[in-house]
This record gives sequence, structure tokens and C-alpha cells, in this order.
Amino acid sequence: MSRRKEIKLQHAIHNRELCLAIDKMEKYPDWVVTVAFYSVLHFVDYKIFPLQMKDNNDTAINNIMQYADYQEKRNGIRKSNHKHRENLVRKNLPDISEYFNSLLRFSSSARYYNYQVDDKTKQFSIQILKKIEKICSKK
Repeated sequence: MSRRKEIKLQHAIHNRELCLAIDKMEKYPDWVVTVAFYSVLHFVDYKIFPLQMKDNNDTAINNIMQYADYQEKRNGIRKSNHKHRENLVRKNLPDISEYFNSLLRFSSSARYYNYQVDDKTKQFSIQILKKIEKICSKK
């Protein structure tokens, strides 16, 4: 495993551990959901990258920022990294796409609209994290 991939996996695990620690506090469900999403984001990146593009140059893409730049040069349109990752998950990890998108919505809502997250959403977010970790951690 490359050093870059190892760091990505360790970051995902670090965020998962923080998510579960915050959950034990039983005080900040919005942060449980938010940190669960950021953990999942790193597990997904660990699984997807590096990505070999099927172009004339067989371009190797190592992270979401390189992918966004590559797509902008090809299409002339800049999208958010979250939107690119959403598309990459749908294409490369279809079994978790619906879960990933749900957690993205829960996290965005908790961060920007309503920090009062109900227990059902918090628990479902942790279940999503564990499911995606299991799928993305496989070699």
C-alpha cells in the first residue's frame, strides 16, 4: 500500500474513532453525523484513488482535487468536490451510493440548516459509516 493510501485510511479511521467518541458523550448528535460523513469521505477516497483515466494519456488521478481539475479542463465546468465525489461513488461504488448520498444530506443539514439531529438520524449515520467502512476497507 502506498504511503498516500495509508494516510488516507488512517485519516478515515481517526475520524471514525472521533465520531464514536462524540456519540458516547450523548450531547452533540450534529457532530456525530458530521464527523461520520467526513470519515466516510476518507474511506471512499481510499477506495477510489488512485484512479486511472481512460484518455489518450492514461492520466493517473490521486485525489479529488486532481479529479476536479481534470474534469474542469475536459469539460470547462467547475463542480464542487462533493459533487464530483458523489458522481465517482455512483460510478465506482454503486452499492454504497445511496448511503453515501444520505449521509451527505444529513451532514449538510446538520452543518448548515438544523443542528438539532434526532437520535434515529444519528444512529443511522453511524450504521452508514460502519457499512461503508467495511466495503471500502477491503483490499
